[in-house]
Amino acid sequence: METEAAISLLGTVRPFKFLCNLQPVSAVRLREVFIEGEAFGMRSLLPGPLSFSRQLIVSYLDDEMCILRDESGVADVLVRKEKFVGSAESEAEEAPGAS
Repeated sequence: METEAAISLLGTVRPFKFLCNLQPVSAVRLREVFIEGEAFGMRSLLPGPLSFSRQLIVSYLDDEMCILRDESGVADVLVRKEKFVGSAESEAEEAPGAS
């Protein structure tokens, strides 16, 4: 899973990206562990003091979207993406006469 943010420093917007894993804790709770960071065109593992995790509670879930809340109540919206863009299954759906 990827999380993206932008920070404005001295009038310049700098994008940051974090890569994390979601681990199930219970039927409605997840643990999000941030393991890598990308900033200024460089990607690296987060060292001990900078790595962090948080507990998430599932508020809503369907086939396309998941709404999570952390301990402070802030909501995160996750949207499902195609796993493989241009996969054989999606190409067959787009082919003329397929149905």
